[in-house]
Amino acid sequence: MTTPYIIAGTGHRPDKLGGYDAKTFARLVMFAEGELIDWHKMNRGPIPTGIISGMALGFDQALAVAAINLRLPLHAIIPFNDFDNRWPEASRATYREIMNQATKITVVGPTYSPQIYQDRNVEMVDNADAIMALWNGTPGGTGNCMAYAFKKKVQTYNFWQRYEQFVHDANEWDAKYPTKPYHIKGT
Repeated sequence: MTTPYIIAGTGHRPDKLGGYDAKTFARLVMFAEGELIDWHKMNRGPIPTGIISGMALGFDQALAVAAINLRLPLHAIIPFNDFDNRWPEASRATYREIMNQATKITVVGPTYSPQIYQDRNVEMVDNADAIMALWNGTPGGTGNCMAYAFKKKVQTYNFWQRYEQFVHDANEWDAKYPTKPYHIKGT
């Protein structure tokens, strides 16, 4: 029997990752899939047996989709019910689709409070063997999650520089070989 090895993801929202468009999200998913596939090969730790996502727009959801695509169990830890209620309908539809495929869902609190997002971060870190971050080093929710992981001495891997190189290479490819617009299955 395989020993469980759970990775929790934390990362920026789309405004810091290139935008809210489908092409950017598809690239995020592709990047997350590649890093998960290479996790063990790159000596980061054992082969992942599950993923935890906080389900925010951006990297959190891209990692969740990557987990689903790779058939890894997905544990969605959300801060409170309906935390997506201010998102555009297309984003809410994607959120619902991901949540419908989650293996486990944990709701941290009943409603919004100033502390609830950090409580979610704590729940994620406390249930993970390693943290996969897409963090540019700026203060905010991702930084708070990383600070807590450092404090708890949970193994952390920040993929920001690798992601910047990935985007650079993808942009060069697109310029050299223009293609039709990206389409994400199910959207």
